[in-house]
Amino acid sequence: MKREELFERDREKMKGVAVFAGTRVPIKFLFEFLQDDQTIGTFLHQFPTVSRTQAVAVLRASRDLLLSVPSNADARLERMQQAVTGEVLLADLNVTLEDFGQC
Repeated sequence: MKREELFERDREKMKGVAVFAGTRVPIKFLFEFLQDDQTIGTFLHQFPTVSRTQAVAVLRASRDLLLSVPSNADARLERMQQAVTGEVLLADLNVTLEDFGQC
């Protein structure tokens, strides 16, 4: 799935928060649902404008990015900082350093 089909960020729409493309549903809501032991099915039921394909693609992109991060702490912190400053896709998925905990 192409990035523009996955999410969008527009200052006029939800004040620039990354949302699933074609919706007003913030990407971070998916992660919050999963963190609260909810299922993808529950999330999709709550937000029917998000497709299963979009939700799974976000999770896959997150997984792929996290698994590609070098194993030493300094390199992980540098990669997370790039995410926070918008230099990698992770920032577009509304993930911050706090989501990863301390290294």
